[in-house]
Amino acid sequence: MQHVDPQTLRIEFSQSAEARRILRFQRQEQKRMRHERIDAVEQLADDFVTLAQTAIAATAEQITALDDKLTHYEALTTAEIMRLQEQLDTLLEQRDDMLAKATVLPDGRRVFKSEDGLRVIDEHGMEIGIETIDPRSIDDLKPRWEAYSGILDSIDDRRQRLTELHEFQTKLDDIRERFDKGEITADELKTLEKELERSVPLSLRARDIALNIEEVPAKATPEFTAAASNKINLDTLELDAPVLGS
Repeated sequence: MQHVDPQTLRIEFSQSAEARRILRFQRQEQKRMRHERIDAVEQLADDFVTLAQTAIAATAEQITALDDKLTHYEALTTAEIMRLQEQLDTLLEQRDDMLAKATVLPDGRRVFKSEDGLRVIDEHGMEIGIETIDPRSIDDLKPRWEAYSGILDSIDDRRQRLTELHEFQTKLDDIRERFDKGEITADELKTLEKELERSVPLSLRARDIALNIEEVPAKATPEFTAAASNKINLDTLELDAPVLGS
């Protein structure tokens, strides 16, 4: 019987185990690379489909619809800016007229008596103590605080809405410039439409709806009336804060 050195057996076994480990690793790597190639091919196919979808040109009908919507909002925004600016100018004149008629304290502050005749408030909204001026000393014919503060609120309202409209007008110009560049895909057109709808100020939407309702035919159909009621509640929506004398 041939004698085998135990050390030799251990070496051979170790080499055999190493060979099996290497072979197993190679098989795992081959499997991984095969999956990666499959994933790459599938991703390429998905990208191709996406590219094909986004490259579809918008139809003439879609382009016309967006062009009409842009034109509508451009005209509506310009008209609304002019209307609100005219109201703001009137409000500023009314404010200045009230200030000119107000009682003036020795320190130069202009003050107004409240409607109930019990308080005196200066032009900045600070209440003045009776030790400074007695409400009874102010002529009842002079402007009252409630009317003056109402004018201030209306001025703030018009300024805020004008700021929103000017920002929207800038957005409209940007969308119009991108729209007028030439060929546009259906996907790009949808993006522009979404940007436009997201950007419309709430006050402008309300004005648009109100103008449409003002154009209701003399014999409006029940369907039209129902649709209008769903769009806007005229009892709860205040389109404009008051302008005295208008």
